[in-house]
Amino acid sequence: MFTDSIRRAVSIKRREAVAECLAGWMRARIASEQQCGRECIVVIELPRPVSVEIAEQFIRHCPFYASGTFAAAMDSTNERSGKWAVDRATLRVVVSPESRGGASMRYAILSMALCIVGGGMTHAETLDEQVGRLYGEGKYAEAETLAKQSLEQSIKENGPDHPQAALSSNNLALLYATQGKYDLAEPLHKRSLAIREKALGPDHPDTATSLNNLALLYATQGKYDLAEPLYKRTLAINEKALGPDHPYTATSLNNLAELYRAQRKYGLAEPLYQRALAIYEKALEPDHPETAKSLNNLAGLYIVQGKYDQAEPLCERALAIYEKALGPDHPETADVVNTLAVLYKRQSKYDLAEPLYKRSLAIREKALGPDHPAIAQSLSNLAVFYDTQGKYDLAEPLYKRALAIREKAFGSAHADTIQTRKDLSAMQAERESKATAK
Repeated sequence: MFTDSIRRAVSIKRREAVAECLAGWMRARIASEQQCGRECIVVIELPRPVSVEIAEQFIRHCPFYASGTFAAAMDSTNERSGKWAVDRATLRVVVSPESRGGASMRYAILSMALCIVGGGMTHAETLDEQVGRLYGEGKYAEAETLAKQSLEQSIKENGPDHPQAALSSNNLALLYATQGKYDLAEPLHKRSLAIREKALGPDHPDTATSLNNLALLYATQGKYDLAEPLYKRTLAINEKALGPDHPYTATSLNNLAELYRAQRKYGLAEPLYQRALAIYEKALEPDHPETAKSLNNLAGLYIVQGKYDQAEPLCERALAIYEKALGPDHPETADVVNTLAVLYKRQSKYDLAEPLYKRSLAIREKALGPDHPAIAQSLSNLAVFYDTQGKYDLAEPLYKRALAIREKAFGSAHADTIQTRKDLSAMQAERESKATAK
C-alpha cells in the first residue's frame, strides 16, 4: 500500500544533468567543460552566427557568468566579409563558483540567450521556450496546446526531417509521458529519434538524448527489457562522443543504474551510481549540485536495501551542498530533505522524519506554488507518514489535497492519481475497521 518517493535524476542532460528538456536547450551544444582552480571553463558551440559586438555585450551583461571571451574559426568563404562560420563558432565562458548554481539552469538560460543574441528566435523556437516555462509551472494542459503548435510550426518552417522538428516532437512526447499518455508519447519519441539519426548520425549526442527519452518512457511503464538496450546505447554514444569522464556520461550511468534499481538488481546498480558520483566529483567539483544529486541517488539505493548507516552521511553531505550552492529554499534542496525524511521513517525515527517531510513540502509550496504536481508528491509522502502511524485525521486531508492536484494535472486515469485514490480508500477502510473493532 505504501510507497516512499525519492526523486532522482532521470534525463540524459539534466538540470535536472539535462541539456535538453522542454525549453529546447540543445540550441547551444556544450562542447567541453574544464575545471580550472575554483572556476569552470565552458566551451559552447553557437547555434548561429553572432557579431563580435553583440557577443561581447552579452558577456558584459549576462548576470550568470563572471567573465568570458568569444573565439571563432573563420570560414575561408566568409573571411573577407568578417562573418563567422555557423558550425565552427564557439563561446568560451569562465564561470565563477559564485555563479555556478544549477548546471541545467545555467545551460538553459545560456542557450536561450544565445538564440536571442544570434539574431532572434524563430516562431517555433519561441513556442518551445513557452512550453518549457509552462511545463516548469506544472501547467501541462496549456503546455500541450503550445507544444502541438510548435511541432506544426517547426515542420512549416524547416520541414518534417529537420532537427527542430525532432526537438518539438520530443517536447510534446515528454508532455504526454508526464501525463501518463504513453501511447501518444511513444511514436513521437520514435519520430524524434529517427530524425536525429538521419540528420545528425547514429552516434551524435542529440541522438543519444532521444534514445534516453525513449528508454525513460519504457522504464516508466515497467518495460525494462525495451529500456535497457536503449540506455546502454545512450551510454556508449556519450562515452565515445564526450569521453568516459564527462558529466553527461555520468548521467547516462545514473539512468542505467535507476533502471536496475527499479528491477531490484542492486548489485548492478551500485557500481554505476558510484562511477557516476566519481565522475561528477572529478569533472565538476565536490560541492557542485550535480554531485549532490548523485549522492542523493546513491543514498536512495542504500535506503531501499536497508543500509541506513551508509545512506545517512550521503544524505547529509548532499543536503549541505544544496543548501550552500542553491540555498535552503530551492526545490532541489527539498528533494534531499525528502530523502533524509524517508531514511528516518524507515528506521522508525518519526520525531526526526516529521519536520523534514514538512520542510520539504513547505519549500516546494513556496518555490512552485500550492497546485504544482510536485506538491502532490510531498503531500502524499506526509500523508503516508501519518497513515503508517495510525494518525488518520492528519493523513486524510493531505491525501485528498494530493488527489485533487493530481486529478487536475494528470487526469483520473494517471498511475499517480490512481495510487493516491487507492491509498486514501485503504486508509479510510482501515480507520473504519479499527473503529468497528472497538
